[in-house]
Amino acid sequence: MRASALRLHSRTRVAAQQMHHSIRGMIAEIAGAEVAERMRILYGGSAKPDNVAELLRQPDIDGGLVGGASLDAPTFALIVRILLEGRPRSQ
Repeated sequence: MRASALRLHSRTRVAAQQMHHSIRGMIAEIAGAEVAERMRILYGGSAKPDNVAELLRQPDIDGGLVGGASLDAPTFALIVRILLEGRPRSQ
């Protein structure tokens, strides 16, 4: 992967984590810390083989939407394999 693509993925990961952290904070203000911690917040961008593991390693990202990649069986299978092998989060 080229350096520019790596920087883009890093920015996406950081921005996504910041947004999810903010959302969790708002939920905590409204419903309390326990509810916020138990709430599952999903990444609404498109999870792909090249970003799914990094995104789901973030502390406030509890899952993600697999958009167009779900329409291509080999790509979707690769995403599943990445998640099963990496197990970035235990639920």
